Amino acid sequence: MKLGFPIPNCREGRDSLPGYLGASQIIELAQTCERLGFDAGWANDYITTPKASVLEFDPPPSWYESLLSLCAIAVKTERIKLGVAVIVMPFREPVLLAKQAITLDHFSNGRLLLGIGLGDSRAEFLSIKPKETKAHRGRMLDQGLAAVSKLLLEAESSFDGENYAYDGVIFYPRPIQSPVPIYVSGHSESTPSRIAKHAQGWLVSYPNLRSFKTDWSLVEEAMTAEGRSMSELDITTTWAMRLDNTREEALTNFKSSCQETLKTSGPAHRPENWYAQNSLIGTPQDVAEFLVAFKNAGATHGVPLHIAADTYAELMEQLHRFAEEVMPLVRAA
Repeated sequence: MKLGFPIPNCREGRDSLPGYLGASQIIELAQTCERLGFDAGWANDYITTPKASVLEFDPPPSWYESLLSLCAIAVKTERIKLGVAVIVMPFREPVLLAKQAITLDHFSNGRLLLGIGLGDSRAEFLSIKPKETKAHRGRMLDQGLAAVSKLLLEAESSFDGENYAYDGVIFYPRPIQSPVPIYVSGHSESTPSRIAKHAQGWLVSYPNLRSFKTDWSLVEEAMTAEGRSMSELDITTTWAMRLDNTREEALTNFKSSCQETLKTSGPAHRPENWYAQNSLIGTPQDVAEFLVAFKNAGATHGVPLHIAADTYAELMEQLHRFAEEVMPLVRAA
């Protein structure tokens, strides 16, 4: 099982308190995680800061564009894969997105993992595109995936859709990776079909083992219908995390952190069993056992994406502890 880490380019006010994750800290964190033996880093994609967050926090949250952040990290690292979980397709124009992806693939020497999804905020979409109130974001995602896939696979391509169109677009250089791996996320009825048609990776957020196995069956059915095998997918699972010397201490520290206050890594109402079933909360042994159970169920990539840490030092301590105490147990299993 590959093991990833969060790149906190768009996490202030969501997973962390504003004020300590500037550009230099983000690059330093990625370099440290590469040295610690992580396999991949995962950025995320938000564009416009909600006015409520600007009013709530002082200083306001700082959000950095995802692909530019990954490019900056690419030139300061050598080995780690660089993922985005996920580019919000309805914000983007396919030709420019595909050109950016190919450029980043070259500047990283073939390390890009291109997650593409719907996004979790229609309000943000309408803030950026107020004249598209009637747009169906699901159809935009489907067409965007098809359009970007053609651009990445074909030296010259054309596309004519409801929301996106281009004609005779030629891209050189071609990507280093063939294909650039596209990862699809989501929980809608359309997600399995999108994965089967377009993806080399499947991103699963906050799963418990039972829901993961149910979703696996749906994705497997869609993959089979497209003549594909589940072995073609990098199945990437993400959770919230807190590591401590006892499970009780970890749960207490998780609940007292901004993860609990902000509640961006799970439901607003959390029954007590949610924490144990849907999070990496406990001792290193607890967390390793949780990850190995998913590994045995077919997950190929695990990421503590939402770490309960209210300072940069605390975040780094959690990442060090995961690398030094959890990773060896998972990789030995």
